[in-house]
Amino acid sequence: HRFRSQTDTEVLVHLYLEYGERMLDRLQGMFAFAVWDTRTGTLFAARDHFGIKPFYYHHFPDGRLLFSSEVKALLCCPGVPRAVHLPALAEYLASLWVGDPWTMFEGVLKLPPGHKLTWSNGRLRVEEWWDLNPSGGVHRGTEEELAEELGRRLELAVRRQLVSDVPVGAFLSGGLDSSGIVAAMTREHRGEVRCYTMAFDRGEYDADQFDEDLPHARRVAEHLGVGLREVRAAPDVVALWPKMVWHLDEPTADPAVINCFLIARHAREDGTKVLLSGQGADELFAGYRRHQGPVLMRPAGWVPRPLNRVISRGSLLLPGNHPGRMGGVFRRAKKLLAGADLSADEQFVRYSQWTTAAERRALLSPEVSDRVMALDPEGRTRGLLRRHPGASPLWRWLYRDLKTFLPALNLTYTDKSGMATGLECRVPYLDVELVEFASGLPDRMKLRGLTGKYLLRKALRNRLPAQVLTRPKTGFGAPLRKWLNHDLREVVDDLVSKATVERRGLFRWGEVERVRRDVRRGASDHTYLLWSLLTLELWHRAFLDPATPRPPEAAAPAELAPAGLP
Repeated sequence: HRFRSQTDTEVLVHLYLEYGERMLDRLQGMFAFAVWDTRTGTLFAARDHFGIKPFYYHHFPDGRLLFSSEVKALLCCPGVPRAVHLPALAEYLASLWVGDPWTMFEGVLKLPPGHKLTWSNGRLRVEEWWDLNPSGGVHRGTEEELAEELGRRLELAVRRQLVSDVPVGAFLSGGLDSSGIVAAMTREHRGEVRCYTMAFDRGEYDADQFDEDLPHARRVAEHLGVGLREVRAAPDVVALWPKMVWHLDEPTADPAVINCFLIARHAREDGTKVLLSGQGADELFAGYRRHQGPVLMRPAGWVPRPLNRVISRGSLLLPGNHPGRMGGVFRRAKKLLAGADLSADEQFVRYSQWTTAAERRALLSPEVSDRVMALDPEGRTRGLLRRHPGASPLWRWLYRDLKTFLPALNLTYTDKSGMATGLECRVPYLDVELVEFASGLPDRMKLRGLTGKYLLRKALRNRLPAQVLTRPKTGFGAPLRKWLNHDLREVVDDLVSKATVERRGLFRWGEVERVRRDVRRGASDHTYLLWSLLTLELWHRAFLDPATPRPPEAAAPAELAPAGLP
């Protein structure tokens, strides 16, 4: 084969010429591509194993096919519906994100991770080309041997991701995942290792009571001898938030989007063009609280079923939405006890939801309530949990997160935040060989008691400070309550005003007003629910109201229209 350029994209062309669709078995890394075969009149497209890169498409009834890496490009084409996809709305309200293959747009689909698409003469076929298999074998060995092997594989994965002809840096929160990546970088990278972390004012941490990354990131940077750039939260969150809704294409109710964009923008201005991220470690090694939930409820299996029903109903008496750290404890306890009479898988499903069915029904307007509530927002989760019945419950829970939560939320906002600034985000933990190795580890190497990522902690114990190894899992924190009640107060009043809510026709004004009022008074912790409603309204203004999609800050209130419904 003779190459005509210096781009890695040309490799795909030659692979296709040599192997056809079997080329996918030889690919490692992140990709979403399409090849037009002029010899057969066939379009062949594929998306990487884990959905790191996006691929959207719309198939017209007459057979025509549109595809793009951004939904907004499809919406500029005549004939593409401009309506809310109700199953996606049901999932969004339950989880704050929408999983593949759905999007919030009626008729626009995402090619799922590990899937391929062929189109010829108007006929479309979508098939899975890769899946994680629990029967691939369980790795044997002592803890020391497995920890050493995990450390070696992590360094190999990082080495692969460091191949670049431009400066490479890393996100560094001071947590285990990102610190593990940076530790491997110091061994594999000969040049300067640039790291970036978020920094907020003390008052912002106090107001929202989220864990501060900065001192942890400083400790890791000093320990590893790397440079740390501290990115201060921009005062222009009012202007930045609508832009992020625009870049993401779909409503995503996680304020971590803004933090990720700020770091990516700062890194790009700093001359860094590639950032390595710690995304994926939680899904491989059981890092989320929801992986612990069914473990906490194991004693319920020893309790007579009628008594479990009493415990479940009694959970309704617990306060579930108080703000602050104790409010979070009560909220998680309420979720756990409410599922006392359920199977372990159903407990996991219940614990994974952000809102309850009762909360969603109270929120939805009479016009759409029955249609939305008839849909099961966790139907695909249950399908994935049933897909490998011979696997352990923990393996199935991690499999579900790897297939839905990770690509739909974390990978989406990380990739699109980076691309919006001209920066590439890479994810070493999602090296295929590393993922398959982690998949074959015994459960006790992932979750030991209530300690997640057990073997990863052991693999990194000689490379990171002890405080990092024992630090509890925290999210990408943001002063959401402060933003909603101060910086964005006027914006909030506009986005969920009585006129706006009633004109859209999706939600009950009285319930939306109650949520807004509770957040203002600090009476209940509905901050994420309110953020999800506000984000959905911004999305409407950007993509459904104007004749051609445009950033929502350019939309005037007079242009608001009832929500498009199929």
